[in-house]
Amino acid sequence: MGAVDTVSTTGDMTYFAQKGDLLFSSDWRLTFADHWLQAGPLLIGGLASIEKAAHGLGVGFHTLASPLLHAFLTVSVAWAAGLPLSDRPVSVQSRARLAVAAGVVLTGITHWAYFFGHPAQILIPVSWIAAGAFARQGRTAAAGALIGLGAGLETWGMLGLPILLLAPNVRRATAGAGTAIATAALLFLPFVALGEFQMFNHRWIVGDGMPVNLFLEPRSEFPWSFRLVQTAVALGAGSFAAWRLRTSLSALWAVPLAIVLGRLTLEPNLNAWYSIPVGMLGLIAAADLATGRLQALRARRPQPA
Repeated sequence: MGAVDTVSTTGDMTYFAQKGDLLFSSDWRLTFADHWLQAGPLLIGGLASIEKAAHGLGVGFHTLASPLLHAFLTVSVAWAAGLPLSDRPVSVQSRARLAVAAGVVLTGITHWAYFFGHPAQILIPVSWIAAGAFARQGRTAAAGALIGLGAGLETWGMLGLPILLLAPNVRRATAGAGTAIATAALLFLPFVALGEFQMFNHRWIVGDGMPVNLFLEPRSEFPWSFRLVQTAVALGAGSFAAWRLRTSLSALWAVPLAIVLGRLTLEPNLNAWYSIPVGMLGLIAAADLATGRLQALRARRPQPA
């Protein structure tokens, strides 16, 4: 369906690619002078690279971007789906990966990530799952780097920090968090130090019927300072999930899902693409639970005396 869609106006993607062109120009310092730009340098740079490749091949941007991104997103999700199943036979992992890949295609999850111009809605949770697998192995530097790189796609990638609590001990988790913060800082530092950085001056307009209406009136402004409150909620939800499921591989999808849901509780507006990571993680969770994890989790519950 989506892989052959080369004509749709794809949400913010064209805008991001244009900002990527600026990133690769002599005026790169002005890349984040527009407060509307809430994507990171890795995302806009990647999309601009696809645009340049399409130009070199003599085809339109979407002619190349659509099949390339659809395939990359589908393969990424399928790969991540196997990580919580690493304790299962290879045949089980393979079938689950195929099922999840078919699921994200048939439900339109990958297509909508492309159509709305926000592939980071898939790639960031994928990076969190991979980071969780690394953290469980004690490879917290790699895990932290993945989280920091996710912030280079969109800044909410930093919300993945609770996944580091799956590390063998607090010292390694702390080291991973330091790596994540340093990686993200390095990606944005040149624009903050040498450019005109306006990202944090953006204001969102609060919608009607949102949970955040308990604190802010509809059509009022939602500044970045409220993002800090939202961050605390998301980190708290993820940390709780990591604490409860620390010894289970189900934490690899449960912690990201808790973070995403925690984040959404205080969004000023629920844009359509915000459902993408929920659906994607839901498919991975279903694959894990359907192949035996549910029974394992039930067995962990204390039995009545």
